Amino acid sequence: MRVFYIGITIFLIGIFLWLMEIYSLGAGLILAGILLLISYTYRARKPETETIIDERVERINDKAGNYAFWITIATLSIVFWINFYGIKVSLKDIYMITLLAGIYSWFISRFYLSRRDIR
Repeated sequence: MRVFYIGITIFLIGIFLWLMEIYSLGAGLILAGILLLISYTYRARKPETETIIDERVERINDKAGNYAFWITIATLSIVFWINFYGIKVSLKDIYMITLLAGIYSWFISRFYLSRRDIR
């Protein structure tokens, strides 16, 4: 139930940031809150025996974390070189891009690895 409250809180913070006209971070947090609520609902409907973390799930989480780390580093370097050679990017945008790239790349790679491992 704690995850549900965290998802609602992230969603509400995103709406608050959207109202403060920080659109990209607000939209990212709104999307993250919705995804957290959907994943919690999906997990809550599963039986208890299917939600126990085993070695396969730990391996998938480790690989997803590794991929997310390298994607975040690549995103940082790409944004740095874009800023260095032309388009000026503010520090706030660099933080938002990096944070959202890291979070979403972990979710996507974890989803991909869990689906790939089943087959």
